[in-house]
Amino acid sequence: MEKCIACGKDAKITFRALEVQTLHVRDLDREKRVQALGDFHDFAVCRECAQTKLDRELSVFREILGSLIRFGLVLAAGIVLLAVFFMRDRVFTMLGLAAVVCGLIGVISKTAEGRERSRQLKAMKGDKALLSAAWDVVKLHAPKKYQDSDLTYIPVTPDTRRMKNGDIMIEYKLLPEIAIKAYEMIHQKGSDNQKRSDDQKGSEKEA
Repeated sequence: MEKCIACGKDAKITFRALEVQTLHVRDLDREKRVQALGDFHDFAVCRECAQTKLDRELSVFREILGSLIRFGLVLAAGIVLLAVFFMRDRVFTMLGLAAVVCGLIGVISKTAEGRERSRQLKAMKGDKALLSAAWDVVKLHAPKKYQDSDLTYIPVTPDTRRMKNGDIMIEYKLLPEIAIKAYEMIHQKGSDNQKRSDDQKGSEKEA
């Protein structure tokens, strides 16, 4: 039996996912992305870890508490700087204003994200919410770096197999040519019953 990616216990919730490698290259005028598709990987999550994640996401503030604390500290630091240096030191006043703005934006955006995620889960029927939370566990614990590239994953599920190229591109932040290749790979070699191919080729494109 597969082992849970989070706790190492026996797990029955399994996913097959296509690896996406993204390298951020800084140019003179802008930042470019170079993307490549890797192999398919199999991940597993136990029901207990999935349920714990689901409960946290449904409660909203339990899930985003850490982020709220960090942004709250930034906000508090900005308020302190403004209180001490307002109209006395231009540099520290500007730093204080920037910290206050960043803190407020962070708190508001994270709260909105948490509420939206909770709303989405509550709207799901059957075990879909639990499976969605289980995939969030995978994203949290799966490898995130390969050399200098960031790693993300596209789950091979009935939902993703129904997506069109453009939907995949937007949902998983892919370059257009990579989205096309991902679509082909998901449909040709990403079925749950197919073993990962030893000679799977990646594709690469620069933007």
